[in-house]
Amino acid sequence: MHTKTIAIISIVAVVLSSATLVLILMPKTLTFIPMPTEQGQITRVTFTVGSSNGTISAIFNNMGTTKITISTVYVNNVQQPTWTCYVNGVATNPAVVPSNSGAQFNISTTVVAGSRYDIKLMSIKGDPFEYTGTAQS
Repeated sequence: MHTKTIAIISIVAVVLSSATLVLILMPKTLTFIPMPTEQGQITRVTFTVGSSNGTISAIFNNMGTTKITISTVYVNNVQQPTWTCYVNGVATNPAVVPSNSGAQFNISTTVVAGSRYDIKLMSIKGDPFEYTGTAQS
């Protein structure tokens, strides 16, 4: 784990008399320890064409050292009400993807051949994971 150290100089003014002003420099050090960040990526998307029963399947890989919980799924900036997360072939609720592992998100929505789709998985920490693909014709 890397840390950053920043030196801050505090200036204190001391009035010794009405004509004398003394500045005292007091160094202070702050150390920042970085928080774990979510490191995930949608690596592949497949489309099953259907007007009311189409499916978008997104493969998501968590490459980080902390689990990622997906709270919301969007297709073309519209929140999707019907989706399922599978980790190791098992449906999970909530959608928790362990560190250094993958998951498949199946999104039930209208899919039209030849149309472009912007898929976004949003974590509970507010991190977006995005992918754009076109349904095969």
